[in-house]
This record gives sequence, C-alpha cells and structure tokens, in this order.
Amino acid sequence: MTYMQAFEKIKSKLEGKAKISDKYSDFAIQVELTNKDCSGIFYIKYADEFLDIQPYDYVDNTASISLSYTSFSKLVDGRITTDEAVSKGLMNVSGNSDVVSALYSIVPEDKTAKTKKSVSTKKASAKSNTKPVSGKSEVKKATTEAESQKTVKSDKAKVTAKTLPKTAEKNTTKTKA
Repeated sequence: MTYMQAFEKIKSKLEGKAKISDKYSDFAIQVELTNKDCSGIFYIKYADEFLDIQPYDYVDNTASISLSYTSFSKLVDGRITTDEAVSKGLMNVSGNSDVVSALYSIVPEDKTAKTKKSVSTKKASAKSNTKPVSGKSEVKKATTEAESQKTVKSDKAKVTAKTLPKTAEKNTTKTKA
C-alpha cells in the first residue's frame, strides 16, 4: 500500500464521522506514518467541531506522533489506548501528549458497537452450532433405538418362524392321529 492509499483510507474512515470528546475544543496533530511502503506525514486538525485531515506537514501543531499505519488504525478504532501504544513502543509523541488522547477511539461508537455486535453474533452462532450437533446425536440415538427395535422385531420374527414349523408339525401330527 502506498502512502496516498493509506492516507485516503484514513481520511475516508475519519472525515465527517469522528466524535471528539468535549474535553478537547481544538487541536492539530501531525501524524507521521513510519511504514516502509507507506511512510509520510499528514495532519488532523479539530476546530469548531470540524475535523480536517490533509496530507501536509502542519508546522504549528499541538502535538506530533510517529507510528505505523496499523498502530494508527488500532488507536482510532479504540483497540489500543495512547498510553498502551507509547508503553509498547508503537508510538512516539512530542508536544502536548494529552491532546493525543483525543485520537483514541475517534471512530464513532456506532462503528465500534457494530464490530462488537458482529463478534457477539459470531459467538452466538458458534453456540447455536452446538445445538444442532446435540440434536444430531439425539437423532442418532433415536435412530439407534429404532434400529434396535427393528432388530428385536426381526429376532422375534425369526424365533416365530423357527417355532411355526414345529407347531405346524405338531398340529399335523395331532390331526393324523
């Protein structure tokens, strides 16, 4: 992926959709992507409840961060906090590090809720998959019982068939006498 492809993905994901806490009235964060294939700089500016994302160097920034595309995606999706990213060495921060916290979970809750919902749906479907399996074993058990009843019936038929000729012989013998 090239830098512009990465930037366009980020911009389309965040632009016009981000929810920023009231704690942050305005800020400008310069972001440096450090990937070999998509390294580059862009900025995220938040002012007057409007989020602006542009592929330029922003000299008068409140803070600047340096991280990989994957780490940035995890940060804005809420899968990793700014503190975790810094402590794990995934992100370097310079300037007002408190403002960088505004990026954490910047994607609206409805998107993260959908992600959680799809995960819970997958778990629920996995649980529902176990029910048919037990149902199948019950069907197998019932089939086995039915087969055993057929076997018992066929065994009775065999016994009856074996005893019939003897009974017939006795009846014929009695009739002759």
